[in-house]
Amino acid sequence: MIKDYRNNKNMSNQKGQVLLFVIVIMTVSLSIAIAVSTRTLASLSRVTREDTANKALTAAESGLEQYLLKTPTELNALMSADTTLSFVDSNSGIRTAATMNVQKYKFNFATNILKFNLDTGYVKEIKLDGFTGASVKICWDNTATAIAYTLYSPSTIISKGIIDPYVGISATKIYNDSTQGSTASGPTSEYPAGCKSITGTSGTSGLRIRTLYNNANVYVIPSTGTLPDQGYKITATGKLFSEGKVTTTKKITVYKSYPYVSGIFDYALYTETPLNN
Repeated sequence: MIKDYRNNKNMSNQKGQVLLFVIVIMTVSLSIAIAVSTRTLASLSRVTREDTANKALTAAESGLEQYLLKTPTELNALMSADTTLSFVDSNSGIRTAATMNVQKYKFNFATNILKFNLDTGYVKEIKLDGFTGASVKICWDNTATAIAYTLYSPSTIISKGIIDPYVGISATKIYNDSTQGSTASGPTSEYPAGCKSITGTSGTSGLRIRTLYNNANVYVIPSTGTLPDQGYKITATGKLFSEGKVTTTKKITVYKSYPYVSGIFDYALYTETPLNN
């Protein structure tokens, strides 16, 4: 009997093709599974990092909330050394802490420059008790904003006025008094709305600044020396603990000014005649 080897050869070829097809399918499936697993692990890792960072950030914010409610007397007592506040999540039992540091500040932007953002109509007061410089310069960055100011001593108003921005505004003053002088000095890249020197600051109590028409970043720069202490710089470093070790930290710094009267007080300052009940 003669065997037909051609049929056996065809069957072997078919088996080899099926095996190759199976290997290709398994390789593709494995590649897809690895890619999905890698993406899932990366996503879980990112979520875990964000969660731990948020817990450390929450600890820092919780510490700041407590310190911002403290009086100047209480903050003065806390300046001698750092204080650690501990927090425990009642649900998860996760332990966090906030290391609090309190210092006084004279400037917060660049060396000897006090910067703050002021919303329309709001007032910021600069403490000048003990300041020996002859003037301070008010600069701001919004050409659609005018600046109202009042410089006062314990017994009287030394000067007050409204300063026009330099760009896009005519030389006609919105308001003027004997101390106002000319329009704000020319703009620069840092202060496009211009700057104005306020003289007679030595020995005064404070300088109150209000923005009109639009918000602006305002910069106060002393002519000589440095400004007196303006308040407290409070730094909170939030920490998350795992197995007794710090796993991540987040730091937040805020500036709390000394207390001063609200903007409604300025209506009395700008009234040229006595107020009647």
